[in-house]
Amino acid sequence: MSKKRIGAFEVPVDPIFKMILQIMPHRYDATNFSFIKLDCTKIDKFIAQQRQETGVTYTYMDVVLSAIVRCLARFPHLNRYVMNGRLYENYKITSCFTIKTKLDYDSMEEQVRKVFNGNETIAQIKRCIDDEIATLRNPQNDSDATEMAQMLSGLPMFAMKAGVGFLKRSDKKNRFLKLIKEVSPFHSSFWLANLKSLKMDAVAHHCYDFGTISLFFTIGKEQWEPVVDENGEITKRLMLPMGLSIDERICDGYAISKALKGLKFHIENPEVLLEEFHSEKVDAEIEKDRVEALKQAEIQAKKQAKLERKNRRKNK
Repeated sequence: MSKKRIGAFEVPVDPIFKMILQIMPHRYDATNFSFIKLDCTKIDKFIAQQRQETGVTYTYMDVVLSAIVRCLARFPHLNRYVMNGRLYENYKITSCFTIKTKLDYDSMEEQVRKVFNGNETIAQIKRCIDDEIATLRNPQNDSDATEMAQMLSGLPMFAMKAGVGFLKRSDKKNRFLKLIKEVSPFHSSFWLANLKSLKMDAVAHHCYDFGTISLFFTIGKEQWEPVVDENGEITKRLMLPMGLSIDERICDGYAISKALKGLKFHIENPEVLLEEFHSEKVDAEIEKDRVEALKQAEIQAKKQAKLERKNRRKNK
């Protein structure tokens, strides 16, 4: 019997795969780690060209984040997670990463969690992320995840442990509150850590065993390395290291291989991210959002009309 979850649908699997989900019940049982090197030549050219032509300064983070979103839209097999022995695929693509409000020891970390349909261009994603970061860097603003964590951490230790345990059990049994799931950074499609901003190398990060994140990406400080060019000559190029942690239960090796080749292509050729992407699944989500927006607008219009009638009666 198929089980529905908030923002996802259950994916049917073959008998062998179903057994694997029971043999490896935890994400830390099934996480594979890998590193890839990305050629910075076209990325730097793209950034310089866009700065000159449009006045917009893109960063490596903008390129990598947009490429991952595009990759999950093109290869939805990666936008999956395993929960309680069942495989689910997300309808939308949810990114998450951490920022420091100030680069010092005592400043708080904030989680930036944004939801995308997958059709967005790099310009749209950059605006969305930059606006959220600007908001969170205001000392008076906290992310929804931080506010939720502050509420839990304010409890006595025994109550906090009980509360976290309740959330973990509720998530596993499909009784997680929609309101909490929509702000939890652990309930995303992927997490991206920008270690380049700290001048660190990329690492293979663990995948959390709570929530829905099956993919964890890190990017490190770019380095000059010897490579063999298209003419068979040895030359040096600036290479960006990326660490990947992937739950192998979400799809087979063929699908992962195709998706990672696609990810590498999109990062090394960022000009393709200037155009929107469309597919049957992506367009269906856009249409659902349009219908929902119209429904909400109609509800608000009725409320406004009701309020105006009430005010007119008071004034008579």
